[in-house]
Amino acid sequence: MPRQFVIRTILLAMAAGAALPVPAGAQGQDDPYGACAALSDDARRLDCFDTTYAESQSSRASRERAAAEQAQRAEERRTQEFGLSPSERRERREEVAAADPVAGQNATRAQEDARRAGDFSLGATVAEIRQGGTRNQILLLDNGQLWRQTSGSTLRASVKEGWTGTITRHWSGAYEMRFDGRSGYLRLERIQ
Repeated sequence: MPRQFVIRTILLAMAAGAALPVPAGAQGQDDPYGACAALSDDARRLDCFDTTYAESQSSRASRERAAAEQAQRAEERRTQEFGLSPSERRERREEVAAADPVAGQNATRAQEDARRAGDFSLGATVAEIRQGGTRNQILLLDNGQLWRQTSGSTLRASVKEGWTGTITRHWSGAYEMRFDGRSGYLRLERIQ
């Protein structure tokens, strides 16, 4: 027999098998509507389908809401730990775990997720500028983080309050903040 004929016959047999009704007893947990389809009374069957559909939509909405809340908490933790050294991150996780063991487990999980995803960028606005001991600027950002200017910056102007920018991690491991509408960057290290 030609090969195409055999393949076509197999495909037709598979399609015919898929079109056959599945007995009510064989429909397990994978088909929530199986019990409804087995009902003979039209009104009860329709009510069963409506109830099952409403429950599945409610359950799906709850799962989506929980996933969104978990993603938001993970993003908040990543933002709080952005720029901290590994030992500072560990200390922070230990403090959280001592106060609330469940939150400590969640923080550890978020740290592992962030490590797998790599560093990300952090957008912020300069809320206040302080002067460091070596004439380096210390920036208080609108999210409450403190960053100190280090050597290697290419930004020619002094940073002003209200400037917005993005902090990213350079391939060398240093952090750099680039400001909107300005050329160059300010090399930083996180203090707090």
